Amino acid sequence: MAKLYVKSGAIREAEPFDPARSDQGVTVTTDDEGKLICATMQTMNGPSMVHLGDWIVTVRSGAYPCPEGSFTAMFEPIDAVLTQEVAA
Repeated sequence: MAKLYVKSGAIREAEPFDPARSDQGVTVTTDDEGKLICATMQTMNGPSMVHLGDWIVTVRSGAYPCPEGSFTAMFEPIDAVLTQEVAA
């Protein structure tokens, strides 16, 4: 389930990529044993690879994958931001 995150003052919905889910807009290719081979999603800039550990970030124009390291560096859970504002 997607949760809300903040990046540069903008609120975004995001959730970790889960290859078992079909509702994230990701096309998953597996081998005969069900092992993930490749995952792609259509973004506003064209097809994009999705990797295990990526986050799916939703914006007005669609969605895009974001590597976990970049996601944790740029996004903050909205509940943490609200807690900081209430404490201030």
